[in-house]
Amino acid sequence: MCRKSIYLISLVFVLDLALTSTARADLIGWWRFDEGSGTTAYDSSGNGNDGTLVGGATVFNIIRITL
Repeated sequence: MCRKSIYLISLVFVLDLALTSTARADLIGWWRFDEGSGTTAYDSSGNGNDGTLVGGATVFNIIRITL
């Protein structure tokens, strides 16, 4: 039972990676906003539609607490 669960979870994980990592052909832009710094949001679709962030919020002292 445990082995079947591990196989099923692994299969779901691999399929999720395969489906989310490919961009659609009609996709105009895909901005992940994960650059971490700067004012440019880079287009991950490969179309070169980078954006400039204007008037964004400034965040100081981010503390992540996990319970």
